[in-house]
Amino acid sequence: MGQASIVGRRIGRTRWSATSFKTFEGSAAFVISVVASAWLLRLCGIVEPFSTPRYVAAISIAAVLEALSMQNDNL
Repeated sequence: MGQASIVGRRIGRTRWSATSFKTFEGSAAFVISVVASAWLLRLCGIVEPFSTPRYVAAISIAAVLEALSMQNDNL
């Protein structure tokens, strides 16, 4: 989501590696925005109930895998 790029560029300080521009703060913004969006859809009755801890774990794993990739997916 776009929030990761915006937050990472504006307030991101802690880089995942010396060769990457991706930051922990951007990855955290990604996780928070995806979970918040899912909860909003759940509260509106658009999606079925889900296990929040399991959902957060899955999204966190996705964020780490994306952060460690060399791909620039913001194009």
